[in-house]
Amino acid sequence: MMISPKLNVLFWLKKTQRRKNGTVGIYVRIRVDGRYVDLSTREYILPDNWSSPTNRLSSNSADSERINSKLENIQKRLKIAYNQLVEEGQLITPKAVKLRFLGKDNPVSSCKELFLYHRNFEFKKLAPGTTKNYRATEKYFSGSIKKEFNCDDIS
Repeated sequence: MMISPKLNVLFWLKKTQRRKNGTVGIYVRIRVDGRYVDLSTREYILPDNWSSPTNRLSSNSADSERINSKLENIQKRLKIAYNQLVEEGQLITPKAVKLRFLGKDNPVSSCKELFLYHRNFEFKKLAPGTTKNYRATEKYFSGSIKKEFNCDDIS
């Protein structure tokens, strides 16, 4: 049994990008195995209203209840995304959790999808000599799947 890396979610203020009205953005840091990725919550507050020990807005600000609720929701959804990746046996990285959270991850689920993905996104990186043989390789591979498994595609 493989042990899953631990997910750590931390909210913080990006004080280096202060707006004209004095507000700063609230960001979430997704950390897995010492690596991290940041994500904007698209909420802006005055730095004085932030409580660092709790990583939440102090209760005396006007929008504190709404924003704190949003932060709780973000944290729950990140944990759900993380748990989905663990259950699927995917490689757990901060970027993978972020992409799953945003709904932008497209797991390849079959051989044909893998060939299609490779043709659409990776051809630009390959030399012409490599790409000229690709269609033949794809044809032979598809024929092998059909012969070996008696179907058009496999997971």
